[in-house]
Amino acid sequence: MKKTRYFLLLFVIMIIFVNYSSPNASENTLRNNSSNIQQSVNFIDSVIRESNCNIVDYGIKIKFLTCDNSKIIYDALKNVLNIGKSDITSIINNNICDCLQFKNKNIQGCIECIKQNNMYKTSIEIIKHVPMSNTHIQSVSANTVKHISGEDLITLKNNVISTLNVNEKYYLDFNWYIRAKQINRDCDVECINNNICRILRQVGALNIKSLKLYNGYSTTAYTKMFRREKIDNHCIDINLAVCNYNSGIYLIIGVPEIFVSY
Repeated sequence: MKKTRYFLLLFVIMIIFVNYSSPNASENTLRNNSSNIQQSVNFIDSVIRESNCNIVDYGIKIKFLTCDNSKIIYDALKNVLNIGKSDITSIINNNICDCLQFKNKNIQGCIECIKQNNMYKTSIEIIKHVPMSNTHIQSVSANTVKHISGEDLITLKNNVISTLNVNEKYYLDFNWYIRAKQINRDCDVECINNNICRILRQVGALNIKSLKLYNGYSTTAYTKMFRREKIDNHCIDINLAVCNYNSGIYLIIGVPEIFVSY
């Protein structure tokens, strides 16, 4: 039962990421059929499971053009994100841009609006935290699965766009990420990264490149499963980082890139 719940969690997340990872669903996006979705689920499942990790949070980043500033956008999204005035932690306003940050125990994010002619180039980051048992990766509670499938990533992107009445021609980009904590604190980040590269090779990924960080590794690759972008004339569609902090070792997965600091 626990294994089924965990697999359901990943399946729900991957369906969301597959279907909404590109403004243009027909361009550079995994086709919406069961075999391709299953392939992507199996891939992410293998990376997280073989890294022996628990998912601790996940997030999205949406970019679009609008005439509204960050305060108007925040007020419009309060019900969608279940946030209020007391959750605002920072507001910055100047002649070039304005930025609003918010945070509570369940969610955190940032709304940044940069003036561009008569509109704002807007970026919204939303990160939700997953309440989980720290005993084993398969111990995802039924409430967690229900929470995610009921009100989070499946409907979040569409709710944000529809609530703000964003015209399709002004919709620019959509990114996502998952962060998971390694259960075995004695595990070596180099070993985990080597294992990730092995999995990437097994699925036929191209342009696999690992960069050594001061506290771990950051690896990019082109799996042909997600929306791609070019970096240094090489296509990538996924970014996986393994980092060692005082609180433990974390695996961070981003498509096509990780949009949070790590």
